[in-house]
Amino acid sequence: MESSENLNNDYSVVFTGGGFISKDRKNEDEIIFIFHVHMPENIDKIGQPVVLGDGQELGFWEQPNIKLHQPLPQSPTYWRSDSVKISVSITTEGYDIQYKYAICEKESEKNILEGNSNRENRTLDIMRIDQFGIWKNTYDLPNKFRLFPKYIRDFAFVDYIYNSVNVNNLKDKVLEYQYLLSIYNELTIRVSEPNFIINHIDDKLREKRLFSCLLLGYYVSRQNTIYELPNQFPSDLLLDALEGYKQEVLPSDTKDPMYNAITTLIHHNAFKMQFNWLKVFTIDVVVESNYMFIDRLRTLKYPNNHLLTKFIEEVKVVMPYIDNHKFEKLAKWLIELCQDMDGLLKLWSDVLSCREVNDKNILKCFIDRIQENISVDDAVALANHFKDIPKIFRENVSSVFRDRVFLLLSSPSSKWTNPNIFAIQNLLRNGNLNWRSDDAIISMELISQSNNFELLNIFPEILDDWFRREFSDSKKKIPIIC
Repeated sequence: MESSENLNNDYSVVFTGGGFISKDRKNEDEIIFIFHVHMPENIDKIGQPVVLGDGQELGFWEQPNIKLHQPLPQSPTYWRSDSVKISVSITTEGYDIQYKYAICEKESEKNILEGNSNRENRTLDIMRIDQFGIWKNTYDLPNKFRLFPKYIRDFAFVDYIYNSVNVNNLKDKVLEYQYLLSIYNELTIRVSEPNFIINHIDDKLREKRLFSCLLLGYYVSRQNTIYELPNQFPSDLLLDALEGYKQEVLPSDTKDPMYNAITTLIHHNAFKMQFNWLKVFTIDVVVESNYMFIDRLRTLKYPNNHLLTKFIEEVKVVMPYIDNHKFEKLAKWLIELCQDMDGLLKLWSDVLSCREVNDKNILKCFIDRIQENISVDDAVALANHFKDIPKIFRENVSSVFRDRVFLLLSSPSSKWTNPNIFAIQNLLRNGNLNWRSDDAIISMELISQSNNFELLNIFPEILDDWFRREFSDSKKKIPIIC
């Protein structure tokens, strides 16, 4: 199978601004072309599909020198020529080379041209090797040999471009794909859907996977709502290919579709409980976006502590790539992600403690998350969690722990087992909780109102502790409580 990438050393490839052309080094007026066309299915029952047009190579509209063949069995309407060398010398004199696709009848050898007039002639684009086209219906053929673009289900041009991608021509092939978008937008987008990528994912060439990312970006951009990939989509493989991706490897106008692809892949990968998406922090286009993709991950929750712990370990690896000016948004999201104290404290020790967390907004988010996480603690869990709080934060979070102590003492549903009673005593005695005189009065009042005999038994000890610590009872409430 010959493609525009398989031309021999007798030709030089020249960039023209609209694509690449291949010139014969021996004759600079000759350029290599390949013709691609979708024709009515079973058209070969009438005759041989050919190309006719101006000049000797195109047979002066009579001699079918350029014959077409079907390279893909799975695409019955797709026909292609071999590479053809055509002289373009007349174009230097201001003339265009015109051509049409045709059928050379089997018996009469009469040429049946597409279209119904000369106004439907095609112009050879001498700036491109590959000439893409769709058959123009003619009244010279029966109605069953009419072709309507919207009904083409085997559109093969995208597949051809994809298969010709190699390590050296990614940007060129993207330009060729963009050209397809400009002439056959609906068909090109329709083919560039996730199943196309799934069907080609076994090709491990990084450039092809980057090309697939771009196809996905263009496809997603055309969807009316936030698009979610099918569950079986291999987002992990495409995200792995994006590691270290730089925007300059693609044309500058692909930034938006690539960002759309990346955010879609992130969402899919993250909600599959995979961590390949963290590689995006190494990507320029993501860094420049102020991490806006995080907004789509607000509802992400890890179902168990094992997954959360593994995620935090993976985050630690990419921390050197996190921009200091954008750290706040990421930090606040990570904090919200930690639904229990074990995960939150691991996040602090492995990630947040590695950066200067002096931002008041981050601190407030951290404290609010602690308050939420300890809202189900009994006295034992509360004491253990306060002990695990980094010393630098204990003063900041002491108020939320004091509030939880008061709630436990006031709630009739609290379970006052011996371990819980021992723990509540230690909490009330813990100077790091910054107990004040008013707090002492409130705690004594709540204990005195309890219906639990074991809790009431510690009242004298707690009262004695408060007095020893020289708490004042300026409002003379203790006699009333006692």
